[in-house]
Amino acid sequence: MNETGKKKIAINLDEYSKAIDGLRALAVIAVILNHFNNSILPSGFLGVDIFFVISGFVITASLVKRKDGDVSSYIKNFYKRRIKRLYPALIFCICITMILISFFSEFPNESILTGIFAIPGFSNIDLYYNAVDYWGKSAKLNPFTHTWSLGVEEQFYLIFPIVLWITVKRNKKFTNLKKLRGFLIFACITSAILYVYFSRTNQMLAYFMMPFRFWEIGMGCLLYVQLKINGYYIEKLLGKIPFHLIFISLIGVQFLSEKYIIFTTIMVTVLTVLIIAKIKFLEATSSESVFSILTNSISLYIGKISYSLYLWHWVVIVISYWTIGINKYTLPIQLVLIFMLASFSFYFVEKPLRHVNWRKSTYVKIIIFPFSLIIMLFMLQMKLSPNSNHLYLGTTSQKQSQRLIPNKLMQDYNTVSNCSKIRVIGNSHSLHIIPMLSQITNHFNLELIYENHPDYINIPMGDQKDIEKLDIVLSVLDKDDILILSSRNRYLYERPYLSGNGDKWIDHSQLKKERGYGLSIWLKELDKVISETKKKDIQVILFLPNVEFDKQIFNEEDICKNEWFRIPDERCNPNVSINYLNSRFPEAFYKEVNNRASVDTNFYVFNPMPIYCPDLTTCYRTINGVNAFKDTNHLTAEGANLMLDDFFSFLTSNHLL
Repeated sequence: MNETGKKKIAINLDEYSKAIDGLRALAVIAVILNHFNNSILPSGFLGVDIFFVISGFVITASLVKRKDGDVSSYIKNFYKRRIKRLYPALIFCICITMILISFFSEFPNESILTGIFAIPGFSNIDLYYNAVDYWGKSAKLNPFTHTWSLGVEEQFYLIFPIVLWITVKRNKKFTNLKKLRGFLIFACITSAILYVYFSRTNQMLAYFMMPFRFWEIGMGCLLYVQLKINGYYIEKLLGKIPFHLIFISLIGVQFLSEKYIIFTTIMVTVLTVLIIAKIKFLEATSSESVFSILTNSISLYIGKISYSLYLWHWVVIVISYWTIGINKYTLPIQLVLIFMLASFSFYFVEKPLRHVNWRKSTYVKIIIFPFSLIIMLFMLQMKLSPNSNHLYLGTTSQKQSQRLIPNKLMQDYNTVSNCSKIRVIGNSHSLHIIPMLSQITNHFNLELIYENHPDYINIPMGDQKDIEKLDIVLSVLDKDDILILSSRNRYLYERPYLSGNGDKWIDHSQLKKERGYGLSIWLKELDKVISETKKKDIQVILFLPNVEFDKQIFNEEDICKNEWFRIPDERCNPNVSINYLNSRFPEAFYKEVNNRASVDTNFYVFNPMPIYCPDLTTCYRTINGVNAFKDTNHLTAEGANLMLDDFFSFLTSNHLL
């Protein structure tokens, strides 16, 4: 009899379970599918959460059945087993990956640092404090991003064995499992509440950090403890729920969008607890045939190598991003490579080193010494030469000093200008031309003045909000100095436009209608600029609208750079029709500004469009091998420099320099 008076179910909790290996296979397949293409299995990344629950259940079983005599040997032997289980494959993967990423990334130190932090189990902390978005660019290009989950587990197991010893093993009384159960219930509820709260306020904190993930591993621990005490009520509940319903639900939840991450995380965790419990009850009644889908030879093989699969799948995916890309033609090669590397790691590194005496084994010394040396060499290189990568196989970027060498036109220009300053105003479109202007001002020893966000001075804008700042703008300029007006002019748009990230359309039509913003106000502001600058003999240059895209930009400049080993993703070079570009502004806009340029002697119009859309039919992001745009409407530094020759010729032909 037990604490409830009900008969205790005869379950062997400590024997090896083939079906749990099959569950590991399901988890790692879900993660791999999601990482290859998240549209296939949008929440497949929750396979990691399945691993968390399995880990809690299996490790608790291991800890409870151990017979170590004192706390010191108990804790020491646990960590010895964990190190043997996890570290050989991890160190092997980290070393090879450090070398590979250094071949294909010119600046790999951020990734390498994550790999180094993964060794003591702190990569999740490194990723969080470096403001990495798990679904963002930096995470996708870092081959060690996936090690965050290992960090969560290792931090959990710094605490849990001590708690288990204090509550259960110290007095060697089985009844003390109830104390452990009480602790786990309290800790899991607290952690789950914190996870839900911070998922809404600081998602990456809740995602990466162990205290907010404790409840998932803890649920696996709690399941084992409760089944060990008595599984009567769990068996009674699960007796009414078919195994296949739980199994299908566990898969089905992962087809939901990642925007439901709080709900799907809770559901996957609960369903994993239920399916493990169901497996143990079915095993106890010799009904294994019910879950044969988890115990077939393929599932068992994938489950056995699941740890190595998890380590290597992300490495192959990220290195593919840096090189040949991922598409239907490369996918078979990448899948084969993942399984080959995982199998090699399992059979030649992970499995052999788990069961030998490391002190006596020559094989261990052959493996550990060179890998440790590689890691130390990378750490030394990062310390002594943090900005260099001697392993990089591509063309190294030119240093800033080299990029600022004046071009031939400026070198041959000898006229001394009366201009001493160039002042730029506008929004972010004033900033993206600064790299080009800097080359001119540096060469001619001119002062370049501009504002950074959020201190932009946007004149003309069409809303008159900044017009009173015009006197401040002009106060620093003298005769023959140049004032450049460069803005996106959003209140002139005749149609909705994309945000810089390309993730939303912005429509100002109602706002303009309600407040009267638009071309008439914009022209009044422009006329005031022209008249006020004319009084001081200041020259004004208006930058006309440039190319912008009507689709989201694949904003990953590192892997869009042309290299001999890289096949650029087709999304690296989107295009836009000139018809779309011409439809953005009122027809009167170009007519009015050009009329003013023909009449006002201190007002000039510079049109960058022919530079970035040479054929004036279809405009592309990549121009002469240069990624000209970093998002839907902003130039890269290299892109801005594409207009250097034309703009310099524009200045000299109009005698502005």
